[in-house]
Amino acid sequence: MRELGHVEGKTFVIDARWSSNKAEDVAKELATFRPDVILSNEISGRAALKAAPGVPIVLIWGDALAAGLATSLARPGGNVTGLAALNEDTSPKLLE
Repeated sequence: MRELGHVEGKTFVIDARWSSNKAEDVAKELATFRPDVILSNEISGRAALKAAPGVPIVLIWGDALAAGLATSLARPGGNVTGLAALNEDTSPKLLE
């Protein structure tokens, strides 16, 4: 980020939240901060989708297709804009 001219605390803020079983509560809290993007797993991603409609969600773990958060890997649609981690569904793409 620094190489791109961004400095944490000045041009961007990372606000981490963790939840063992209250994803909806955490998502509602995050939505009050009006984030530019939410990084999430598929379980919290569902909660974030409800709490912060219109905010891009980047999955860092999980299967967006199976969770119904994306219509395809090529064109996810909706709020889910990408995957930060690879899973078994992306392996065939790597071979291409």
